[in-house]
Amino acid sequence: LNAPATSLRLADQAYAKGQYAMAAQLYFRAAELQPDQTDVMIKLGYALFKAGSPADAEKIFRAAIEQNPKQADALRGLAHALVTQG
Repeated sequence: LNAPATSLRLADQAYAKGQYAMAAQLYFRAAELQPDQTDVMIKLGYALFKAGSPADAEKIFRAAIEQNPKQADALRGLAHALVTQG
């Protein structure tokens, strides 16, 4: 059993169903298992944002940008999180 892949697959399914809080938990687990995967962090950030936690999403997007400063999705997510917070 590939735990990171399983968590990621389940997280993607939860996100697609609009279950953003559940998706965030699962993406967090996948990110813990694969901390160098910027794409997983970005998915976590968007799930947190959609779950109504823009401040938490901001932290995740900033961490993703530290890993990969040119990652457009992380920059875009950070912008959304900052605008939402005012």
